[in-house]
Amino acid sequence: MEKELEGVPPENIWNYDETNLTDNPGAKKALFKRGVKYTEQIRNHSKSAISIMFCGNAAGDLVAPYIVYKAQGLWKAWCQGGPKGSRYNTSPSEWFTSVIFSDWFHESWIPTVQRRRGKHVLIGDNLASHLSVDVINTCKEKNISFICLPPNSTDKLQPLDVGYFGPLKNHWRNMLRDILGLCLWY
Repeated sequence: MEKELEGVPPENIWNYDETNLTDNPGAKKALFKRGVKYTEQIRNHSKSAISIMFCGNAAGDLVAPYIVYKAQGLWKAWCQGGPKGSRYNTSPSEWFTSVIFSDWFHESWIPTVQRRRGKHVLIGDNLASHLSVDVINTCKEKNISFICLPPNSTDKLQPLDVGYFGPLKNHWRNMLRDILGLCLWY
């Protein structure tokens, strides 16, 4: 990685990662009557999730989010009110497939970085769906170093996991609790 980053300005060093957000805020504590043998928790959620691709550079710039819903088709209402420039897609599993990753790469990331001169570095996890002949050939053509982090290390090496997703998911869960009216009484 050191060799690939040599001489590359911070605005050309990019890190990507996707995360999932569910409509289940989870519970930190629960209160039950003393002596209850079998506890039950009732919660209003659908177990649905969305995947979101985030990407930013070492200078602090962000690519607009790329949002993937678990569905067969994309509803127009799902694409309204999001951050400016966001792109939307669907997948039967809500996960990023190689086709969806390629679409994010070509339609979101490449247009963002084309405005900057010089070599670019794209750093992310090593999921099979992120590695395609199409993406790798585009990297060769456009002077992009595509670096995959070692397996089972992203929780320590992935900047987005470490500094961005934790606070984001915390805020998301708190918003859900407020929206769903989940109050814990002490």
